Amino acid sequence: LSRGAAFVQFVEIDPRALRTVSANLEALGAAPASFRLRRADAWSLLEHLENEVPEGSILLMDPPYAEDVPSRCLPDAVGRVESGRLAAFVLEHPADAPEPDLTLPAGLDLRRRRHGHGAFTLLTRSDA
Repeated sequence: LSRGAAFVQFVEIDPRALRTVSANLEALGAAPASFRLRRADAWSLLEHLENEVPEGSILLMDPPYAEDVPSRCLPDAVGRVESGRLAAFVLEHPADAPEPDLTLPAGLDLRRRRHGHGAFTLLTRSDA
């Protein structure tokens, strides 16, 4: 929202973290119609993406750090970005997490950027 998004759905399973997100949104002065706070497991959201996220959305996942995070969700994200269901998929994960063995279809781009002990992997369409 602070970068101009029209709508953001925040999904967090920890009630204390969700309260912090709510307080930050209030401090930002975000209009209530511009966001949705949801206490849920983000992994289940990813599994039911078609019912939960409008087509063409950007999905940012920042799950608890674990070695298998990229392998767990990037293969599924590839199909969703390729189909246009997602405009982009951004995953925050440990910098030393192994990259999954993916064969990207033509037209997709996968970039990884380190930042200290963490990293972001960005999956987009090449033509985007």
